Amino acid sequence: MASRQKITHQSITGGAVAEKQPVAKTLWLAIALALMAFIAYANTLGHGFALDDRATILGNPYVAKGVAGLSEIFTTPYHPNNIHNLQSTHTGDRLYRPLSLALFAVEKSMSDLDPSTGHFVHVLLFCGCVVLLFYCVVHLFGRRRETLAFITAALFALHPIHTEVVANLKSSDELLCFFMGFLSLNLFMSFVQTGKWWRLALGALSLVLALLSKETVVSFAAVIPLIFFFYRNESRSRSVAVVLCAIAAFTVWGGIRYFVFRQYQTYDPVLFMFNPLSGAPSGSSRIATAVLVMGHYLRLLLAPYPLVSMYSYPAISFVTVTNFWVLLSGAVYVAMFVTAIVSLVRWKKSPLAFAGLFYLITIALFSNLFVTIGAIMAERFLFFGSVGFCLALALGIELLIDKTGSMPVSALLKARALYVLVPILGIYLMLTINRNAEWKNSLTVLTADVAKSPNDASLLYNLGNEYMSTVFAEETSPTGKRRALEDGLGYMRQSLALYADNVVCHTDMQYAFVQLQQYDSAEAHGIAALRVDPDNQVALKNLGIACFGNKKYDMAIAAFRKGIKLSQWDMILYSNIARCFNQTAQYDSVVAYCRMAIQQDAAYGKAYMDMAAAYARVGVRDSALKYEAVARQYNPGFRL
Repeated sequence: MASRQKITHQSITGGAVAEKQPVAKTLWLAIALALMAFIAYANTLGHGFALDDRATILGNPYVAKGVAGLSEIFTTPYHPNNIHNLQSTHTGDRLYRPLSLALFAVEKSMSDLDPSTGHFVHVLLFCGCVVLLFYCVVHLFGRRRETLAFITAALFALHPIHTEVVANLKSSDELLCFFMGFLSLNLFMSFVQTGKWWRLALGALSLVLALLSKETVVSFAAVIPLIFFFYRNESRSRSVAVVLCAIAAFTVWGGIRYFVFRQYQTYDPVLFMFNPLSGAPSGSSRIATAVLVMGHYLRLLLAPYPLVSMYSYPAISFVTVTNFWVLLSGAVYVAMFVTAIVSLVRWKKSPLAFAGLFYLITIALFSNLFVTIGAIMAERFLFFGSVGFCLALALGIELLIDKTGSMPVSALLKARALYVLVPILGIYLMLTINRNAEWKNSLTVLTADVAKSPNDASLLYNLGNEYMSTVFAEETSPTGKRRALEDGLGYMRQSLALYADNVVCHTDMQYAFVQLQQYDSAEAHGIAALRVDPDNQVALKNLGIACFGNKKYDMAIAAFRKGIKLSQWDMILYSNIARCFNQTAQYDSVVAYCRMAIQQDAAYGKAYMDMAAAYARVGVRDSALKYEAVARQYNPGFRL
């Protein structure tokens, strides 16, 4: 029994560092892992854009400039919303991820944002992530644990939880962050081993680039001390140098962010639709629901099916601290933390301790326990944390195959290993390939996900929006366009039945009903949207249009007037209110609002046309001819 106990401890802790194996063998293992990852995601290469790809990539004005927009990409927030009013205010969110946008800009210049190019680059980046993870585990636990590193990276390469990150082009930020982050860890560990300072410098640079890709790698502020004070601490001075360089990298990144955001009014709204924790009924309910979500993450790692592109209300509803699943989730996380700490204290350099702590550190950013983030739950949030899970699972597989803790790579080809690995990796591969197929475009992934999660208001809304935007634009016949709008409205009605206060859903339905000339319904949804958000500019504009269609000119004028107070730069509002005043023969008001429009934009030709027509109606011929002449500069075919 004593001998068996000793062997088990050795298998958990990694044992002593064995003699070096040939570097060539490690390289071939890395190539095999890259091929494995490429095969798993090869069926995404012909895919198009999906979900946030359009807003983040196609909708970014600086990406549209290609490499010419790089300077603006590096000096603006991730989602800039440049609003030019009388004060020329610039606004944007609090995210700063220029590296992924720079990648899209380069792709714009090279291939005009052909999605096939983007998906090919994405798959290659993921292959690189898998290889860097493999080398990181080898560096961390020594070449004696090369087999453990291979199994860990193979599990990571094929785990279906990563399909969102790899198949969705928007998630280049996640891939670049992981690639650069793990490149920095490898360079730092190589420096500790060799003492070559250029590797330390490159490691710091890689960490800065990781931070410029996505904020996820902020978790390395805890991961790096864990590695270099507990695992790769053979040279205390070199470990200290690594930590100091990491601090310098974080400082440089913070300085760049400060320089960028000081010229912006930033906003970072947390919408109930995407993260209901922002409107939790109580603090205890918010914490309990967040803990429950953490349990969902573990379930997805253990059983990655079904997978969906978004999780929101009421598919995830509020719970109390006495809920059984909350208590179970909390107990599992406490046990995980205690086990990791005990393993770290009792068995130095324990892979099990590292697996647990790495998962807990990286998932903490997305737990909603400390800060309420933009989404209550997302599969992409597990991209880093899954490393800890894959390492822990690899340790368990290794124990099933060989309890010595130093299993040679050749043992993976023996029957006992194949009986364990082939079913797990085979199931992962099958689920990954099938899920990839659903990510072909927004319509395919949302249709598949609504079937799996029919009670998610956000999924239903987004599927409805896809019909009313993309499908509507692609249809060429009036019948096809009408059908697209009606299909979209059907899904949005289902969404509102689950969450009635979704303002965006109301305004989108309002717009669709305007297109269908069903003005009563458009008016009703506009009023419902304004009940929740009285200053919603989109709802005010479309409410005015609907009221005009119903010949309720006074209501239309009131809506347009309020809209102009909120959006002086929106020229369409001036044209619309002028139409209302024309219908009520208030020609002086037509002229007054046209003058206001010209003050905002002297090149707005429609204002000159409306003024010319108004003066003509009241018989002021000289003024009518004067503005007719100006109007013809913008519309040569205009005649009174």
